[in-house]
Amino acid sequence: MKTYSIKGILFDMDGVLVDSNAEVEKFWRAWAVKENLILTDQIIAEHIYGRTTIDTINELFQLSDPAVKKQIIEAALVFDRNLNPALMQEAARFVSEIASAFHKIAVVTSAPLERTQKILRLNKIDRFFSHCVTGDEITRGKPDPEPYLKGASKLQLQPAGCLVFEDSNSGILSAIAAGMYVIAVNNENYVHDKVIGHINDYTNMSVHNNILNIGTHKVHIDLMVE
Repeated sequence: MKTYSIKGILFDMDGVLVDSNAEVEKFWRAWAVKENLILTDQIIAEHIYGRTTIDTINELFQLSDPAVKKQIIEAALVFDRNLNPALMQEAARFVSEIASAFHKIAVVTSAPLERTQKILRLNKIDRFFSHCVTGDEITRGKPDPEPYLKGASKLQLQPAGCLVFEDSNSGILSAIAAGMYVIAVNNENYVHDKVIGHINDYTNMSVHNNILNIGTHKVHIDLMVE
């Protein structure tokens, strides 16, 4: 059984800590209908999940009138303020276990800072994360490695010692490009040497004696506490 030595853990937020993907997809489908765009599952996976609002608009709505793009941005701001998704199953328990044994954990999300802080606070898990990287502070969003490299920098760690929990293809690509290991969440078909486990939620996740057990895969990860 292979063992990985990990010094830092980074979590995406939407679809990883909170169950928000359905609402996010609904928002963009509504605008696609208005603009006569067809959103396939592949388009949603590549251009919506894990992406910033600006990136999605620039890539999917590039032919839309500038006034419409402005309306989408304004609607997205309202959407972000009102969105209050539930936590993924057992996420609070798992994150608290990680935080008790291990201090270098962060959130790396394409969501704006205001929504990130609100969701973490309302779900009472904000205190577990020492740092956040949000869509407001990056110039190149996922799948570019910048978000996760910035997360490693905030934790004062080398990327090779970081483990990422991600659901979207864009996010997984970002983490891999940054040189990190990945646990894929609800993305069981994603195969890569750096993807060392697949989970649906945190029901079968546990931390014991600084060993992270990943579901039924029983991949052992030594948490190297400094």
